[in-house]
Order: sequence, then structure tokens, then C-alpha cells
Amino acid sequence: MTLGERIREERKRIGLSQEQLAEHIGVSRQTVYKWENEQAMPDLKNLQKLAEAFHQKVEQLLQEEPTSAPQQTTLNEAIDQGERLIRKHWRKGGFLLIYRGVTGLIFALLAYGASYAFFSQAFQKTQGFFGGDLLTGQVSLSYTIGSSPFGGMEMIFYGFAFVIGMVGLGLLISGVILVWKDREINRKKA
Repeated sequence: MTLGERIREERKRIGLSQEQLAEHIGVSRQTVYKWENEQAMPDLKNLQKLAEAFHQKVEQLLQEEPTSAPQQTTLNEAIDQGERLIRKHWRKGGFLLIYRGVTGLIFALLAYGASYAFFSQAFQKTQGFFGGDLLTGQVSLSYTIGSSPFGGMEMIFYGFAFVIGMVGLGLLISGVILVWKDREINRKKA
């Protein structure tokens, strides 16, 4: 309890209004209002007058009430509580990882498909221009990854798609493990 709350409580306990208490101490009603609402603090002289008006000592008026002692928990209870908190979020975290993993795999497939489409088209046009049948525009060579004239640039795109795919797969597997572990623990407790 704060000093302002204690002043208000003691004033009401002895049945005085703010104005009556202010007259008894020798201050204005607004001053008592500010003390009770903690907009101002009484000086030492006024604290002494307040204590006398409330029939208390200044130390009693300033003393904070002891807060209720926290519950003593055993180590096992604390560990159980921590495990429950973690398990509560395992399932949410697992589903979030699964979502991110699937998203990563879809992105990797799209990146791979877009790279394949671009580089296979570029390869066919280049072959047609350099060595294909210019009259018919047909290309007899089939496209394989890494065979386009772009060389290293092509492999950067495929490598990017591969890395994203592996990260997505890792996230997906981690999420499935978390959800599975959460379900196993809940089955054991049930």
C-alpha cells in the first residue's frame, strides 16, 4: 500500500473528509487531495501532524504492508511447471515449423521450375542460333541441367533452389518431430 492510499484509508477510518483533515493539519484541501492521489508528498512536519491525527507513529504511517509471501514450490513442482510451459508451445512451434517447411519446399520447387524453364528456353534458342537448323528453327539436342551456355550462372540458380529445399525439408522434419513428441507425452499422461 502506498503512502497516498494509507492516508486516504486512515482518513476514512477516523471519519474525516479531506477538508476536515486539511483544517486539522493546517493545509489546503487540494494538498490533501494531492497526497492521496500521489501527486505530491507531505514534508516531515506534515507527516508528523498526519501521524498525530491518525493516532499513529510516523514509522507506522510510512511502513509498507508486507506483501504476501510467495508460495514455496519444490524443485520437482518447478520443473513440472516449466515442462508444461514448454510442452504447451511444442505443438504450436511444431505446426509453425511444418508450415515454414512446406512453404520453403514449395518455394524451392517454384525456383527450380522457373530456372529450368528459363535455361532450357535459353539453351534451345542459343543452339538454334549457333548450330541448329536455321530454316525450320528446330533443335535436335535435348536440354540437361548444366549444359546451357550460361554455365556457372545456371548452377547458382539450381544451387539456390536446392539450399532452400533442404532448409524447408529440415524445418518440416523438425516440426513433425515436435508435434509427434508432444502427442506421445500427452498420451503417456492421459
